[in-house]
Amino acid sequence: MFTVLELCNILIENSFIATLLVVAGFYFISRRYRFAFMKTEQITHESEYCNDPNCVRCNKYHDTVSKALNKISGVKSRVTSFKIQKGIDFVYRPIPDGYRQKPNVFYYDNLEPRNIWDKHSKMRIKDCQELEKSVQTIRDDIKFLLENPDKGIWKRNQTPNGSWDVFHFINQGSAITVNQTICPKTMNIVNRLSSVMKENVFGNVLISVLKPGTVITPHYGPTNIRLRCHLGLKVSPEYLLTVDGQTTTWENGKCLVFDDSYLHSVKHEANKNSEQEDRVVLIIDLWHPDLSEEERDAINLCFHP
Repeated sequence: MFTVLELCNILIENSFIATLLVVAGFYFISRRYRFAFMKTEQITHESEYCNDPNCVRCNKYHDTVSKALNKISGVKSRVTSFKIQKGIDFVYRPIPDGYRQKPNVFYYDNLEPRNIWDKHSKMRIKDCQELEKSVQTIRDDIKFLLENPDKGIWKRNQTPNGSWDVFHFINQGSAITVNQTICPKTMNIVNRLSSVMKENVFGNVLISVLKPGTVITPHYGPTNIRLRCHLGLKVSPEYLLTVDGQTTTWENGKCLVFDDSYLHSVKHEANKNSEQEDRVVLIIDLWHPDLSEEERDAINLCFHP
């Protein structure tokens, strides 16, 4: 039998075992006492989060973390391995004062924290320029898709008001082949991008359609390693995005980039003097530009779908 002091020394020397025990403990408590560990702001309606059993952010939280911990021994760099372990452990502990980023699956240290990436900061993201140059080609693809809604697989996300429909080309790191074949020109453009995230559970590429009157309530995304890029295909100023208290809107043909590990929400403010139209954007998850290729490969290994 080990003494308490010997057990403490073992845990100190082996951070992997310590992290695994912490995760297992919280997992058991959440199952036993039905506690919720997702960080939300005064969530009061069940409809404010989806019930999709395959959603990483909502329901596959513990499975995603457990699989990552099992794969972390395959990471070659000890520094990167430690940072990934620390990033998983981060979401199970009380968030330190001053943190406004509150991802509910994985947090990675030392990435530039910026809620909305302005024109100057977007210069670091070369893919935005490629998308904006290709917007008409993408519009032609999506026009065909919207005129033929019976083709492919659409999903409807739950919202307290309005309607939010999505058409995934990549869903949580998995290619939706039947959808990709409907918009081949768009996929050719996506596949040319250097920073698109498509080999781990945090990566998505999709068309997002909001109806007038829609409200997407405040929530946090699963991680800070990605930036959400919205290419405006059909937008109007009545649709508002708020990220960490800063409100903006989309522009047709332009990329809006933000970090969804901050609290964010969307709403449509009806204007009687304007025509009520859907908001249509192409959403692409991009790697945070501060991550090296080695770090990206390690994260892909641990969080492979």
